Amino acid sequence: MSEQRLMVNTVQPDEKWMYRVGGLASLMIGIAYLAIIALYAPAGVPPEGGEAKLEYLIGKTGHWWVIVGVSVLTNFLYVPVALSLYFALRA
Repeated sequence: MSEQRLMVNTVQPDEKWMYRVGGLASLMIGIAYLAIIALYAPAGVPPEGGEAKLEYLIGKTGHWWVIVGVSVLTNFLYVPVALSLYFALRA
């Protein structure tokens, strides 16, 4: 019988924290997208045309600034997710 040897990559102790940070960041991204949906629903879809948009935005600018802010936050959270994937898939 032939004997096969498998190479098993172990997790480096100094990289283990990056996996946790990446996992938490990905969970926060999911929660942030749900928050964006919840914020977008009461704001509604903006109408077509310049004057109609200006009338629509009266009293709703706060909603849209929060939506933009949470969207920017999700973009920054992709950095630790990408780094943790890099460490996990590095050969």
